[in-house]
Amino acid sequence: MNIQYNLSYKKSIGQNLMCLEPLLTQSSSSENDFTYKEDFRMKIISNNNINGIAKTHIQYINSNPVFCYNISGFQSLAVILENKPLDYNLLSRLLYEIYDTLISCEKYMLDIDKFMFAPELVYLSPDYSNIALCYYPLKDEDINVSLRNLFDY
Repeated sequence: MNIQYNLSYKKSIGQNLMCLEPLLTQSSSSENDFTYKEDFRMKIISNNNINGIAKTHIQYINSNPVFCYNISGFQSLAVILENKPLDYNLLSRLLYEIYDTLISCEKYMLDIDKFMFAPELVYLSPDYSNIALCYYPLKDEDINVSLRNLFDY
């Protein structure tokens, strides 16, 4: 079940937030109703400062979860590539930062298939020395497909 989402941006006190709100379809049959139950992985991400993963918290609006990621000081890969061609420096830093983040996930028992690799959801610092990836627990796509789509972009 790969749930679609609405993407929005919010400014909070001293923070820029990127928010993913799942598009949930409400039906009359209880078997199709969706209720998100926060699991240990989201608590790990919320309570730890893990390199490469954007600081995350969940807000609930009408009992529906909204995943908010702190992207302060970062720029999306899509915006970066609009203004600058992909060069060796950018590509090597991007690959290194993704690799480093995925390796650190083993320590926290995080499922690497839950990372969002759409260009508008991959954030880099201005000097490309840090990455902020979005861990979206409702994502259900193999990481190989996600990375292939990113590099096709």
